[in-house]
Amino acid sequence: MPAVVGQTDAGRMQVGPQKQNIEAIVTEYKPGELFTRRHTRGIELTDRIACVANGDTTKVAWSVEYTPPMGAMGKMVGLLFMDRLMEQLQGDSLEILKLRLETAR
Repeated sequence: MPAVVGQTDAGRMQVGPQKQNIEAIVTEYKPGELFTRRHTRGIELTDRIACVANGDTTKVAWSVEYTPPMGAMGKMVGLLFMDRLMEQLQGDSLEILKLRLETAR
């Protein structure tokens, strides 16, 4: 099902030792170009994926903005651990996306 602005989804996310129920709403969508969603429940997070075609290639940019839970302690954990973890998860996900797109026929 294609995304539309206002569409919602729900899931479960683990942040450190905590598992949280999350919900999000699509705030921007342009097919093949842009997808942005903002969490409305759970961790305070907005993620955005933008695709720019350039001849035979496509550049994909994925940004994530989040506010760590648990106040000052969460900010410290974010600086020490979560930022690197989020970067690794994004890198892995983009590699999987690249492989799937390159092998799709």
